[in-house]
Amino acid sequence: MTYLLDIAMNEYADIRETYDRLPLESEGISNINNFESLSYHMHEKYTPEAYRAYMEGIYIHKLQRRFDRFGESIHDTDNIYHYILAEFLGSV
Repeated sequence: MTYLLDIAMNEYADIRETYDRLPLESEGISNINNFESLSYHMHEKYTPEAYRAYMEGIYIHKLQRRFDRFGESIHDTDNIYHYILAEFLGSV
């Protein structure tokens, strides 16, 4: 768990309640025990099916700001990372 999430859960009861309702297991790849799984696939080519598989079952994902391990593929505009930027920040 990240420090920021830990602080928020201790400070705000509604955040703690929401977190506590997250599934321990899910049919998808991600669950509360593996909520950083999406961060290991940011460089992969975006397809709705792949994205749905990573998002299924949980809506909190720990993403990292450092993508050194992906090399140049993180700059490909058709990957999951750029899809998230375009979808939620309106930029690519």
